[in-house]
Amino acid sequence: MSPGRTGWILSFRGKTVIGIALIEIILLAILVWSSLSYLGDSSARSVAERAVGTAAQFAALAKDAVLSEDLASLETFADEVMLNEHMAYLRIVGYGNLLVQRGGPEVLLRPFEADSEQVRPTDGVFDASAPIREGEIDFGRIELGISTTGQEQLFAEARAHLLSIATIEVVLVALFSILLGTYLTRALDGLRGAAHAIIEGGPGHTVPVRGRDEIADTARAFNTMSERLRRSYTELEASRRRAEAAAEAAEAASVEATRANAAKSRFLAHMSHELRTPLNAILGTLDLAEDWTLPAEQHAQLGLARDAGRALLELINNVLDLSKIESGGMDLHPERADLGALVRAAASMVLPLAQSKDLTLEVELDPRLPHTVSVDPVRLRQVLINLAGNAVKFTDAGRVTLRVKTQCPGEPCQRVRFEVIDSGIGIPPERQARLFDEFTQVNDPLGRDRRGGTGLGLAISQRIVNLMGGSIHVDSEPGRGSCFWFELTLIPAERIVPPEPVRSAPSCRPSDQDARAALPILLVDDNQVNRMVAEATLKKAGYQVRIATNGLEALEAVCGEPVGSVLMDVSMPVMDGIEASRRIRALGGYPGRVPIIAMTAHALKEEEDRCMSAGMDDFITKPFVRANLLAVLARWHGQDTQSRRPR
Repeated sequence: MSPGRTGWILSFRGKTVIGIALIEIILLAILVWSSLSYLGDSSARSVAERAVGTAAQFAALAKDAVLSEDLASLETFADEVMLNEHMAYLRIVGYGNLLVQRGGPEVLLRPFEADSEQVRPTDGVFDASAPIREGEIDFGRIELGISTTGQEQLFAEARAHLLSIATIEVVLVALFSILLGTYLTRALDGLRGAAHAIIEGGPGHTVPVRGRDEIADTARAFNTMSERLRRSYTELEASRRRAEAAAEAAEAASVEATRANAAKSRFLAHMSHELRTPLNAILGTLDLAEDWTLPAEQHAQLGLARDAGRALLELINNVLDLSKIESGGMDLHPERADLGALVRAAASMVLPLAQSKDLTLEVELDPRLPHTVSVDPVRLRQVLINLAGNAVKFTDAGRVTLRVKTQCPGEPCQRVRFEVIDSGIGIPPERQARLFDEFTQVNDPLGRDRRGGTGLGLAISQRIVNLMGGSIHVDSEPGRGSCFWFELTLIPAERIVPPEPVRSAPSCRPSDQDARAALPILLVDDNQVNRMVAEATLKKAGYQVRIATNGLEALEAVCGEPVGSVLMDVSMPVMDGIEASRRIRALGGYPGRVPIIAMTAHALKEEEDRCMSAGMDDFITKPFVRANLLAVLARWHGQDTQSRRPR
């Protein structure tokens, strides 16, 4: 036995010994008990039969002497009978009188009561009687008692003998079971030792096989299992090493891919900045030229130049979007949005192009649509503008319909279907499968089309819709138009519990706007052309403008005469816009609260986050759209730009 968690645990050999011994003890107990019961019953029955037979025999022998009342003969008869060592007493009764009695006084004094043949006497004497009868008349009886002491002694000796034999048998069985258990467990001990050896040193250990019994079969099975485990472990170890080598190679490749992706992102960011900087000057100048008094032909030429510049800007934006999507850097920012207003705003962006082609642009909104939903409005608007713009681009006559309808009105989460339907040229089936690949257009296998475009809009739109949990599909036949559609699960905004607003200390107070409205705007930019374009745009809108060419000059200007707000470039010599913003925010009083608006050619979200972390209040990318710039200034500078514009 060995101690366990809940007490002593028997070994297999101990269980075998105890089990066999218990079985033997139970069987022997049953056998001894039945044997002793049989011997006791047989002995009692023998005494009873002898006593009854003896009484009947004595009654026949004493009949004549009793009839003649020959007491001398009766006494002689009684004395002879009592010579039997088993006789305890004898009484001869005749004519109702005791004639003769022999026996010990303690036996003769007790009242006579014949014992039953079925019950063993408890007083050591079996009492029996027999009538002395002549014809049908009983005129006397014989009463006698036979001692059972001898029988009891024989029975006790037999019981002791049986118990001795049973005890010896139990001991012998225990010894044999110990030997048997030792024999049986010897092979099991070998198996256990081999199992522990496998635990300590791994598979491959075997045990000797003896005989052809079940234990030998178990040993053979164990050896087979151990050998197979050894081979499996060897193969697993080899696989593990290969996997580790592959993981190391994959990690190295991942590091290299991350490095290459970071290099690509830096390259794209740098190229975007370098392209946006001259584009800002070009598009800004062309926007200013819209108000010039020029001949119609020159206005048309300026419009062509502006459209070409915007197409180039769109290409840059698409390349950046695609890069962010591929690197997993594009995140959605859901917020409460007016779904109808969002769809109409997207249509309004495409309306001028549709009007220039004499196309009808329709917006159909399901009246059961929720008024406001939780969605990323910027990305959803981008998708709708891309799809509607493509529809207008590839439709020469007819109409383009932007349709939005709900699939399950009134539900907590509504499935909303967006459709852009046109009556354009249609798309062949073989082209539809690759329609959402990068740099793929509808009807030019080389990726070029007389209608223009980069072939990125649909690919980017598909990726954005995938991020939103949907997928863009197309139903089209050549010459019969196309229907681009996708479905999104949108939650009505009224079912969303708005989070508690996280209030941070604002850099400026609304009550300061009246004071800032009369103050100049500090324009900070190291590029002379960008400064000229921005300054002209601001002055044309009625603002006063002060100039700084780097962050250090901006810091000095803010610490000098008050300014209403700061338009801050980011990449500048001497001190960049990030450091300048941090130092301005560290100032006390009004200068430390002046609104700072980033105006940079860096268009990545990381750059916007960096600007916000430095304490800036808003973010505008170059080339800026004049209306957007003036709207941001109206919000932060606190000035009604419409009333200040020259008439």
